[in-house]
Amino acid sequence: MTWNPLSDRARPYFYLSAVSRLFLAELPFCGLLFGGLGFMVKNWMLAGAVAGSLALLFLLRAVIWPTLTYRRWQWMLRSGDLLITHGVLITTTVGIPTHRIQHVDLQVGPIERMFGLTGVSIHTAANVGAVGFVPALEPETAEWLRDHLLASSGDDGV
Repeated sequence: MTWNPLSDRARPYFYLSAVSRLFLAELPFCGLLFGGLGFMVKNWMLAGAVAGSLALLFLLRAVIWPTLTYRRWQWMLRSGDLLITHGVLITTTVGIPTHRIQHVDLQVGPIERMFGLTGVSIHTAANVGAVGFVPALEPETAEWLRDHLLASSGDDGV
């Protein structure tokens, strides 16, 4: 068994998410930090240096992080379970026994639709929300994974 990567079309999806976060949250935060710090310490050069340094770090993260994130998302379907691994600094690996799966959802938001991608959300009886999520798959792969998980989930009487 080998690990399956996300779709090749997922790379720009991760970049768009990072750039959106940069312009909608991180750079406005740097602007507020500049203004607040400037008024508090009355040193606009220091405030500019701190806010500018943070903005540069956010910019570098928006350029580098999406590729690392894309490469680290992988999934593997084995005979009795589904393994999902992701994470750059801290790697998380989730194992979901297929006999515990109650339902599987396919999720397509507006950004996923723009790139022709589909996410797979896996639910078991033990949790309120999804216990596993595989983002940014080709629609055919997502449908195959859903159908295979449901076919192998069995009936445990729950």
